[in-house]
Amino acid sequence: MVDYDGSLVVRCFSQDGQEQRDYDFSGLHMAPGLRDALVAAFVKRTAPGAGLTSLHSVNKVHSAVVRLDRYLATLAWPPTQVAQLTAAHIDGFHESRKHLDTIRVDLSQLRQLLAVADGVSDAVSARLAGPLPKQILGEGRQSYSRAELKRIAEASRADLRAAAARIRGNRELLRRFRAGEDVAQGDGMVARRLELLDWADRFADVPRASAPPPSASSPFPRPRAWVSKLGSVVEFVSALHLTIAEAAAGAVLLAAMTGENPEVILKTPAVHHRADGYTGDSATAIVSLCKPRRGRRAFMDLALSEVPDWISLPAKPGQVTTRDKLHTPFGLYLLLHELTARSRALVGSDRLLVGYCAAGGKGASRGLRQLTYAGLHVAQLGRTQGLLRDEPDERGGPVPLPLRLDLLRLTFIELHQMPVAHTEQTAATSYLALNRGNITEYRKVVAATLSDEVAKARIRGTLAVLSAKAPDSQLCPQGQSSYE
Repeated sequence: MVDYDGSLVVRCFSQDGQEQRDYDFSGLHMAPGLRDALVAAFVKRTAPGAGLTSLHSVNKVHSAVVRLDRYLATLAWPPTQVAQLTAAHIDGFHESRKHLDTIRVDLSQLRQLLAVADGVSDAVSARLAGPLPKQILGEGRQSYSRAELKRIAEASRADLRAAAARIRGNRELLRRFRAGEDVAQGDGMVARRLELLDWADRFADVPRASAPPPSASSPFPRPRAWVSKLGSVVEFVSALHLTIAEAAAGAVLLAAMTGENPEVILKTPAVHHRADGYTGDSATAIVSLCKPRRGRRAFMDLALSEVPDWISLPAKPGQVTTRDKLHTPFGLYLLLHELTARSRALVGSDRLLVGYCAAGGKGASRGLRQLTYAGLHVAQLGRTQGLLRDEPDERGGPVPLPLRLDLLRLTFIELHQMPVAHTEQTAATSYLALNRGNITEYRKVVAATLSDEVAKARIRGTLAVLSAKAPDSQLCPQGQSSYE
């Protein structure tokens, strides 16, 4: 916990120590006594060994405190100390948010936070120990159809193919320029562009002024005037490095072909073991992954082989050339490893997914960075690609298709009917049973089964049988009496 310039900030680290985040409590409206007690409890709750293994889990605790603060600020006489918190306050907080699906998570986090706080009354402890409100399932999560999944994969493959062509072409041009070849052919403008490429390769940036102008709204120095005449910063940096959107496209394909958890996908390492010994036969890269929620089974190995997944193949497999490796997990991994090699060297990262972000956000500055906030970048990628659902809206208009890594994981489990880094019971209860995207497929199965049964019933009603008074060779349809 750090206190500087009047700010009260708690700095938390992920379990692997590669991420850190500052949680600011100085903006809370509650009284200092209550705030300090909750901050002290927050420190205990997020300490090493307290059970929270990722910053995503820490975010939930911080969000619960912020929402409780907003509710208490609406009261005429809000509590000023932890001891003044009553069961009525907890009930009021519940009532103010009971229509939202986050209330169950908030109460669960408050229960665990106040359990380590000093001075909590027995009445509040008893209230929090009671049953949590029932979870509001709503429509549930809906997996993508097979057609939607293929559109998602093809759009991301197109982005990565274009990125590979761009980066490889510019790197070859830069290699020839550094080797002294006359690639500019006397054109001064082309020569300056090549100099900028060299600068972008070394620093992932362009030459800038020494300081920003006094009237500038951004704290970053502006590019030099001659640089702006040749092109934008994004144009030159992305000529040799993946953009953050293209790194998100890589995450989408990894999720679509492996079905791994979003957090695991983001932390996919660039360090790997070639199980095939670089012989080229059944090429396989083994990477070590970590899923902290699994406890002692958190660490696991994932084999990325050069075998295409049957779902990812196009309708005409013959259209896939031998040079197109993006239909296999190994080919995708190898391409991402190649395209991010220089970027990883500049930022000193051992993670696979690194890209250039033109604007800062969520406490991160612009420039090369690890793909951390996948929800934001992946969702933006889906909007940029113009992805649409299979079914139109009520008026027959197109419906945008939201792109999310967790839905790609759900779709993988649904289509393959197999668990991924969890038990079969978890796959059945937490994924398949709550999936609303397979209802159409189930309805088709039920309709086909009912049609078959009706057809069988009609056939049985017209079966030919022997008549009691007719000769043995004479037959009578079933259901008609031979004595009529």
